[in-house]
Amino acid sequence: MANLEQFDPTMDKDRSARSGADQEADHRIGNSLAFLSAMLRFESRRMTSVDAGRIALLNAANRLNAVSRVHFALSRAGHDGKVELTGFLSELAADLSESFGIDVQVTCGDVTTPADRASGLAVVISEVATNAVKHGGVDGKVTVTVTAAVDGDGRLAVVISDNGNGLPDGFDMDHTTGLGMTIIGSTVQKLNGTIRTENGPGATFRIEIPG
Repeated sequence: MANLEQFDPTMDKDRSARSGADQEADHRIGNSLAFLSAMLRFESRRMTSVDAGRIALLNAANRLNAVSRVHFALSRAGHDGKVELTGFLSELAADLSESFGIDVQVTCGDVTTPADRASGLAVVISEVATNAVKHGGVDGKVTVTVTAAVDGDGRLAVVISDNGNGLPDGFDMDHTTGLGMTIIGSTVQKLNGTIRTENGPGATFRIEIPG
């Protein structure tokens, strides 16, 4: 799997701990913009037709929105650095539903989580939704469901599923070359989490992030 570590949209904790508030903000924004710039350059190389260009721009716009959620999460975090996950992801779901014309359903219960977790999940969910629209091959409306809960050990368990045709036979997250899946894997890795994929019906991504 390609490595997007240099374009981390979340905070570099060690570096920010040595910086003042203004430097921390600059670092966050700079990382996010570098990440976005890399995505746009990659998409521009993939354009082969007018339709492909339109899809590429739509994908880029949704990635920009996901990265912007990083800063929203940070600005809305409480004194403990946490955000309320249901409201945060519900706003993201509304954006994705409007952009793609799909149904994105979020069920999180009463879960608060550090802002870097929330922002990373925004990136992952956006990529899964994009993948469902591009490759799902479903008849009728695409549906993406997101559930999240904290287990007894403080791990955040997230399940993201769609109603499409599922992942290709033999799919392996560790050996994928697609941009979207690379972003998903790299983001989960940055959060020190794990990810498993399942097929049938549709595609399912099971993510666990330590407390």
